Amino acid sequence: MLFDIVSLFLCILIVVSYYASLTVRERRQLGHTVQAIDGQAREQWVENMMQQTVGQGVLAVQTLRNIIMATIFLASTSILPIIGILNLTMREDSLGSTLSPFHLADLFYNVGHLTTKDVAGIKLLCLLVDFFWAFFCFCLAIGMFKQVGLLISAGSRQGQIEISAHYVTQLLNSGEHYYSIGVRACFLPVPLVFWMFGPDFMLAATIGLIFCLYRIDRPPSHLPSLVVMGRTGNEPGTTVPHLAVPGRPTPFPSGEHR
Repeated sequence: MLFDIVSLFLCILIVVSYYASLTVRERRQLGHTVQAIDGQAREQWVENMMQQTVGQGVLAVQTLRNIIMATIFLASTSILPIIGILNLTMREDSLGSTLSPFHLADLFYNVGHLTTKDVAGIKLLCLLVDFFWAFFCFCLAIGMFKQVGLLISAGSRQGQIEISAHYVTQLLNSGEHYYSIGVRACFLPVPLVFWMFGPDFMLAATIGLIFCLYRIDRPPSHLPSLVVMGRTGNEPGTTVPHLAVPGRPTPFPSGEHR
């Protein structure tokens, strides 16, 4: 049973190390990850939607509606396993006693004396915490997307507070950040479910999950040729990648600033 706990911490270390390296690479090279490129694309989208041209308001509302509907669907999906796990613990008295705070504290000081029921309770607790965290992140994302939908169509008028595109972009990126965390939290049950069959299966599933995440987070090989360096205007002297469409002029020619 001790090997189960060691494998759990080893898998946690692998996942944390991957995201730490991903964060470092994203800060050193802005175009290295898909998240950084998508963030710049969202900034350009917000600026285009806030130009108050004909049809832009309807397009913005429809796009945000689709995003909110997808987030609500994932939040509803993540709450179903929570209900199932709670129902299982209520039917099994042994599992319910294992998940009690006092018993968990006792297990922490007696890791070498874990029973099969104790390990089963810890596995269910990990699944429960993971899905609760995913549901919480999806709820935060829904609230931010709703606020973006209100602000993106509100123009600045004389005598009122000016709503800048940069502020709306920050809210949209924050919502997408929580949405991404929720989606990644829905990936974590894959190794946790394989843990039911043994710790070695959990290690293999964790390595496979990290490999899949690496392929997802890595931009396509042809994408760097579509990246043009330009300035955002939000911070003087800050250089970030801007997406360029083949066959169209770049949004910021060389030597021009926003």
